[in-house]
Amino acid sequence: MMVVARIILGLAVFAVFAVLSIPFVARCVPETKGRSLEEIERDLVRR
Repeated sequence: MMVVARIILGLAVFAVFAVLSIPFVARCVPETKGRSLEEIERDLVRR
């Protein structure tokens, strides 16, 4: 029974980090579809 509880706890921790990563990715990771490397680099340098 303890093994199952540890697995569930591990999955719960993973789920929390996955959910918390959504706002970070939405805010900090730029969209790169259809843009050249130079455009992406220029935008990253400006930040």
